[in-house]
Amino acid sequence: MLKYLVIILINLSFLSSLNAQPPEKLPRYFVGVYLGPNLSGFSGNYVANVEGESGKIRLRTQYGFFGKIYITNEISVFTAIQLNLNGALTKNNDAKSATVTISYTAQTNLTTLAIPALFTYTPRLDYGIVIGPQFDLILSAKEPWNRTSIYEPAGYNEDVIDKYNRIGLSLAIGGYYLLLNGTSLHLRFTHGITNMTIEEYGDAKPYSIQFFLGINIYKKTK
Repeated sequence: MLKYLVIILINLSFLSSLNAQPPEKLPRYFVGVYLGPNLSGFSGNYVANVEGESGKIRLRTQYGFFGKIYITNEISVFTAIQLNLNGALTKNNDAKSATVTISYTAQTNLTTLAIPALFTYTPRLDYGIVIGPQFDLILSAKEPWNRTSIYEPAGYNEDVIDKYNRIGLSLAIGGYYLLLNGTSLHLRFTHGITNMTIEEYGDAKPYSIQFFLGINIYKKTK
């Protein structure tokens, strides 16, 4: 997965070097908002309400505010406050719960407040590469699933926040491309460094591929 991300970033940098024009002035800092979809899942072992589950990737969303401060022409600091809707799709066939054997699909839904603290290398003013840590705070965790109406009613949701470590740390790497109209495109891969779940429920770590459309709302130039 990381291999494909690197290939995309290389192609993005090549195309932007051919077609884009750098800004006339280097900004001191700018702030904006961004939103977009993500592909999220869990790595490692994860034990849900019954045994035998495995995590699959899901399509979800994230949005928030971001800010960037230039230190030099090529180095800057990027941070944000973003709300990530992530989780995983877990499939189970013939799982045993007490004396009952069931098959079901579970959607684990997480709501996470993320604060990245990234360093940015900007070979040109219109695109760059970001890398650094991201602090994660899990706000909610639910596991709706569709067993059958015999065992649980349709639309059943269970709050499972007690299975998770509320605070975690991830590593983020990616890139961005500034468009001429003040918007920007972002591509980022994040992977948990610390365990997302408490020991009793495995050693799962979250990961996601995030796509953002950024809109600058204020810029201060030198």
